[in-house]
Formats: sequence, C-alpha cells, structure tokens
Amino acid sequence: MRNWKNGSDDLLIMNYELRITNYSFGSGRKLSLGKKTLVMGILNVTPDSFSDGGLWFNPDDAARHVREMIDDGADIIDIGAESTRPSAIPIGAEEELERLEKILRVVRDCPVPISVDTYKASVAAAAIDLGADFINCVDRKSTR
Repeated sequence: MRNWKNGSDDLLIMNYELRITNYSFGSGRKLSLGKKTLVMGILNVTPDSFSDGGLWFNPDDAARHVREMIDDGADIIDIGAESTRPSAIPIGAEEELERLEKILRVVRDCPVPISVDTYKASVAAAAIDLGADFINCVDRKSTR
C-alpha cells in the first residue's frame, strides 16, 4: 500500500476493532455479522421485477431456486412480493401477502435466515408468523 503522505511504500497499518454480532432467530436459524461478507440470495415473487419478473410464482420453482442459491453460497434468502423498481405501481397488503404466503410455506424450513421485503406492518407480522426471520424494510419514502 502506498503512503501518500510521504510518498514511500511503507505499510500503513489501520487500527480498528472487529465487531462480531450473532443473531439467533425463533426458527433456530442463526446469522453472524462481522466475520465475513455475507451473500443475500434474492427471490422476487413479482410479475414486474427488473431482473426475473414472474419466474418464481410457482412454489416448487421457488423452493428449487432457494436451494440453488443456498448451494451457490447464499447466507440469507430475501423474498420480495412487491416490486421496488422505480415507478412500480404499489399493491395492497392482501395481494402482497397472497404472493408471500404460498412461497414462505415451502421455503420456511431452509437452513439459512429468511428476510422479507415489505413496508407494510400487517405483511411484516404475517411474514414472521409464516417463518420469516426478519423484515427488510423497503419503504421508498423513508429518510432513515
């Protein structure tokens, strides 16, 4: 590494504290943050996703894809049932939950934590009841 202050090739040593945080979910799945970079496998169950719209509506296809992502190294599976692409038309909680429910029922026994993308409290609560471990809030209006 080049030390730009004095132009030498001296090694710059940065002092930092490694923080490892471990989470255990009610499902028995665990997640450790800070040990390595984690890979999140994305399962879109929307007809208008910019990357794979409509491919995973069938629960058997979704379960197979989740297994493939885990085999390929996914540490977390993130499921979204409402498109978050720019200019996407919002859907109601009932439709979002209808899409999620059939998928969560077939993937809830996977070995890695499951997150669900939503900004609706009713969908978040139902997703946790159906086996999701945590919620990935995707509120586009949030300033946090």
